[in-house]
Amino acid sequence: MSIEQVITISPSGAITTLRTKGGVDIRSLGKVEIQRISEIVWDEEAQRWKVVFLHGRWANTSLSLSYLCDLFKSGFRNGVLPDYDVDAPSGTLYFTDYEDGVTAEVAVINHLRFVGDGHLVNPTISG
Repeated sequence: MSIEQVITISPSGAITTLRTKGGVDIRSLGKVEIQRISEIVWDEEAQRWKVVFLHGRWANTSLSLSYLCDLFKSGFRNGVLPDYDVDAPSGTLYFTDYEDGVTAEVAVINHLRFVGDGHLVNPTISG
């Protein structure tokens, strides 16, 4: 499954994007400031991987079914997510493989950035 790279240029000239393997090397565009906006963590109890957001309206929470409902309303395509399991009480999405968690993480964040949901902090390139 290929991962697309969404690059945004603001009216002030700031460039934001996610760092992705095989994507544009943003260092060639100027000085790069990077801030992690999410991470893939191992859940010992569930024995699977999950995406945890570090900033914005979903800060300190895991990717869940309720978030997917919000995403679908804004045009998110379900086919871009790898297979996942759902924890019944919490709705948390779990991934068997770390790489599947990364694919889901990037797909969700790129979608939010593409539709203009600016609640996420992204790497910024300056002058």
